[in-house]
Amino acid sequence: FEVWAGAGGECMEGQVFQDVPHQLRSILARHMTNNLLAEARVFKDLSEADRASLAPLLMPVAVGPGIDICLEGEEADCAWILQEGIMLSLYADQATEVEEA
Repeated sequence: FEVWAGAGGECMEGQVFQDVPHQLRSILARHMTNNLLAEARVFKDLSEADRASLAPLLMPVAVGPGIDICLEGEEADCAWILQEGIMLSLYADQATEVEEA
């Protein structure tokens, strides 16, 4: 699946995106994430200007099947927004959640 994550995730797509000049990267990120941010529960109430400010801070990350992107109980240093695919969340109390984009 494909997600947008805060800077720090290591992947080829993210590196290519980081190598684009800042001004162009801001424009591209705003265009590429506007609908995504507007539909994400946590960001949907932000103004257009706030979403535009947030967009350049995000970078694309492609994650393959079976890869753990975080573990329950660990302190997170970024957040993920699922753009495409299915994500399964497993919890220690045996609860599960499935998110699909």
